[in-house]
Amino acid sequence: MMRRHLESAGLWIVIVVGVALRMTDIAFPDISTDEAQFALGASAAQPPFGMALLRFAQEIFGPSAVAARSVSVLLGIVTLGVIYGIVRHLFDRKTALITLAVAAIFPSHILFSRLAYLSVPLSCAWLAVLWAYLKATSKRQSLWLFLLFVFSVAATLIKTQGLLLPATLLLGRAIERKGKVLRDPVSWILLLSLVPIALYIVTHPGIAATLLLYGGTMYGVSGFWSRMTTLLITWWPVLLLAFPVMIASLATMKRLPWPVWVLLLLGTAIGLVLGPGHEYYTTHLVYWALPIGLLFARMATPARGLLLALLVANTCAILAPHALFATPWTHPLYHEEGYWNTHADRINAALADAKSVIALGSVGHHVRWYVTAQVLVGNDMDIAPSHKGLFIVFDRNELTKIPQATILYEDETLVVARK
Repeated sequence: MMRRHLESAGLWIVIVVGVALRMTDIAFPDISTDEAQFALGASAAQPPFGMALLRFAQEIFGPSAVAARSVSVLLGIVTLGVIYGIVRHLFDRKTALITLAVAAIFPSHILFSRLAYLSVPLSCAWLAVLWAYLKATSKRQSLWLFLLFVFSVAATLIKTQGLLLPATLLLGRAIERKGKVLRDPVSWILLLSLVPIALYIVTHPGIAATLLLYGGTMYGVSGFWSRMTTLLITWWPVLLLAFPVMIASLATMKRLPWPVWVLLLLGTAIGLVLGPGHEYYTTHLVYWALPIGLLFARMATPARGLLLALLVANTCAILAPHALFATPWTHPLYHEEGYWNTHADRINAALADAKSVIALGSVGHHVRWYVTAQVLVGNDMDIAPSHKGLFIVFDRNELTKIPQATILYEDETLVVARK
C-alpha cells in the first residue's frame, strides 16, 4: 500500500512540474509574427474562433504578450485533463495517471503552451472531440452527443484544418457501420458539425486563396524525402529523448481503438503535409502520450520511474526557466530576451506621438504589435523622393528611397528616420 502511495505521489510531482513549466517564461520571448497575426485577429486564412479567444483574453487583462499567451497556458493545462479522461474511459485509473504524467512533461506541448499560436487550442479541441466521440459511441447519452457537436464545431472554427478530425471520424464511422449511417445519431452529429466551417469557407475567399497560394509547394507531399528530413530536423530539438520513446510505444498501438489511431495519424502527419519546417505542428505530438502511457504502464515500477525521471530531465534541459539555468539543448527562444522586448520602448520613444509610420523592408505582424503608431507597409506604396514622413527601415538598402532623411534612432536591426 505504501509503495502504491509513493508511486502515485511521484506521478503527481511529475504532473505538477509539467503544469509549472507551462506557466514559466511566458513573457520572455518576443511575440512572433504568427502570434501577432492571431492575437490581432488579422488572419484571413483562418476562421474566427481561435483568434477570438486571444482577443477575449486581451479584453479582460489588457493587450500584452502574457494576456494573449494565457489562452494557450490555460488550454494546455485543460488538455492534460482531457487526456486523462480519454485514457480513463479506455483503461484503468493507474494507466490514466501514468499517461497524464507523460503528457504533462511532453516538451513540444509545454513549449507551445507558452506561446500564442493556435496549435494548443486546436490540439485541446481535437482531444475533446475524440473523448466525446468515444463516450457517445459507447453510452449513447444525449449529453455526449451534444458535447461531440460543440467540440467538433469549436475545432473546425479554431483553425481550418480542424475539420480533418471530425471528417475522418465520420468516414471511419461510415466504414465501421458498413454505410448504415442514416439512423446513426453520431454520424449525423459529425456531419452537422461540419456545416458551419463549410459555410465560412464558401463566404471567406481568403481561405481558398491561401490553399491555392501554398498548395503543391508548402502544402502537399511533393519532395517527400526532403519533407521527411526537414520534419525530423524540426522535431528533434523539441523532443530529444521523447522521440525514441515515441517509436518504442508503437508496440502498444494494437491496444488502442481506431479513433485514437486516427488522431495519432493526423497529429503526426499534419506537419509533414502542411509544413515540415513549422515547429508549431509538434504541439500535436502530445497525442503520443497515449501509447507511451500504455507502454509505461506495462513496465515494472523501477523501470517506469527511471524513464519518467529521464523524460523530466529531458524536458528541463529544453525548457527549464531561463533564470535558473541553461543547457546546450535549451530552446533558442529562451537563450536571451527577445529584441523587441528590450528595444520597443526606445523605438516608440523615437517615434514620439506619431500617429503613423511607414515601414520599409521585410515587415511582419509583430511590428504592428510592438510599435504604437499605425504601421503602413511602405513596400506596397510608391515612395517618391519628395515623400515626407516618419519611416522605420528594416533593410538599409531601402534608405535610398528617403535621401537626406534625419536619423532618429538606429541599431543593428532597424533605423527610424524622419524626412
